[in-house]
Amino acid sequence: MMKRFFGQVGKLKPEMIEQYARLHGHPWPELIDTLKKYHLENYSIFQHGDLVFSYFEYTGEDYDAD
Repeated sequence: MMKRFFGQVGKLKPEMIEQYARLHGHPWPELIDTLKKYHLENYSIFQHGDLVFSYFEYTGEDYDAD
């Protein structure tokens, strides 16, 4: 099994912070199912003020195909 780790940093516009937190605080079940389907595990998003950091692990065999 291949395992790759990914991280990404972003900055939110001040007027979008509340909406971002609301939308990402309760992901739809369909999104969770899609992440699993394409072998993305331990997907997490951390927010500190207007900064966000996301992290996930890829556990499939062919990242480009997934």
